[in-house]
Amino acid sequence: MNYAHKQYKNHTTPTTDFINPEGAEASYIRAAAKYMRRAVAHIQAYEIQERSDVSDKACLLLSGIVVDLEENTPEQKKVATHLKNYFKTMIELILKMNMLNDAKLAAEIAKQLDTMAQSWEDMAAKKSQLLEDISANTSTLEKENPTNLGA
Repeated sequence: MNYAHKQYKNHTTPTTDFINPEGAEASYIRAAAKYMRRAVAHIQAYEIQERSDVSDKACLLLSGIVVDLEENTPEQKKVATHLKNYFKTMIELILKMNMLNDAKLAAEIAKQLDTMAQSWEDMAAKKSQLLEDISANTSTLEKENPTNLGA
């Protein structure tokens, strides 16, 4: 596991503000991994254009995540920098895989992306649970301590 991945996995709220609890980013990462598995099959079948097409789609998905990372706080900026480096490295590896027509590298990229997607899903679940807990605690406090501000 590289440094960016470790940094990402270890962070908790508030530095996870850019993590979507619905996990859209994880879906994009999983889709990129799926495209890389397809690239393996296309390399093995000597389907060069198809391999190129699916690897382009994987790069596009990862690039979209890089562009959408929020950097509103110093903590977000630090984590976003590591994530950007991670995704840029993955994109560079995809380009290398394309140039070398390397099925083994494509499979390794898919494996790494699956690991990152799982980490992202884990963080989204933690954030979602935290938001639910905060909401439940707020409701309990409001019931126990009515303010009657609207009266």
